Amino acid sequence: MLKRFILFMVASLFSASLFSTSLVMAQDAAQPAQNPLADKDDRGGMWVPENVTDLRLVSQDWWLKFRQTNQQLYNFIGESAEFRAYLFVCKRHDLNVGMVGINALSNRNLQQILLALFKEAEYGILEAHTKVQQAELMADIASDAYSFEYGYRIARQTAIISVSGKTTNNYCQQVEDLHFKKYVALRATAKRLIE
Repeated sequence: MLKRFILFMVASLFSASLFSTSLVMAQDAAQPAQNPLADKDDRGGMWVPENVTDLRLVSQDWWLKFRQTNQQLYNFIGESAEFRAYLFVCKRHDLNVGMVGINALSNRNLQQILLALFKEAEYGILEAHTKVQQAELMADIASDAYSFEYGYRIARQTAIISVSGKTTNNYCQQVEDLHFKKYVALRATAKRLIE
């Protein structure tokens, strides 16, 4: 029941780009001659992008495939999204929050992760643009991936509240100290690496 509720909430919070990913992949599966799967050893079964729109969609696929990797950059993004979801779910809190550095570091980490996952085809699309356009495109693509994480974490927290049978206020009081400690750690890391 909880898994179904979480899946429903995540689906309702998906951005249009993630929805488009499944449509494009379904079209690709139906018409493999237009965009065949690459060698699995090289691309892990991911399809080959041919333009900026494809690059956006493939980037989301890369993120979904590797998002649960237990490495420092991934962990920071997850914890940042979790804290932001807490701020959305628990609107009444005593924290004086400054998210600018945390958001900037999350975006930078996402860009680094995605660039590390990219293959020759993705880099070919990026290199056709100016450095400024590349930076804007990667920031935008990273924001799409972060939007997924944020929506997923909101859905998960909402599901926990629903299943517990307690009020949102009770949940928020129980996790307030935990999220305060998370915020302090996130802020310190962002201050050290960005600000």
